[in-house]
Amino acid sequence: MYNRYDQVISEFVKQTTLKRIRIKTDPKATSDFAHANEYEGFVLEEDGLGNVVVYVPELGDELEVPFGDYTSCGDREEGENPHLDGLKQHIIADLIDSNDLDENDPEIENISVLSCIHQLHNHLNQKDVDDDQFLDILKGYFENE
Repeated sequence: MYNRYDQVISEFVKQTTLKRIRIKTDPKATSDFAHANEYEGFVLEEDGLGNVVVYVPELGDELEVPFGDYTSCGDREEGENPHLDGLKQHIIADLIDSNDLDENDPEIENISVLSCIHQLHNHLNQKDVDDDQFLDILKGYFENE
């Protein structure tokens, strides 16, 4: 049941930059899918493969939603994420400053097209950036913000 607490949380979450999605399959339905409800939720975590953990205010809970069971509600244009874009530019600038990349390196485009923090983390991990180094990159970015 949608109570006052869930309503307050929902209003707060709507003011964040979390991606809002519509869940196509009712997570509560066990049968009669033709009459199932759709729910809107906010993406808390992405695995880079299309699966997400979503907070659904109407249910007052988090749930895992598999790839293909949701659509974007279109709050923002695809790819519009100022912090992620800024972080990618910060990383590219650091790599150029440290002479690990030159300004025409194709790796710049590889980093630029990544669409979420998880993809960025995985990409850098493949380039031998461990979790502690990634955390230092994040700290450096947010200290300069």
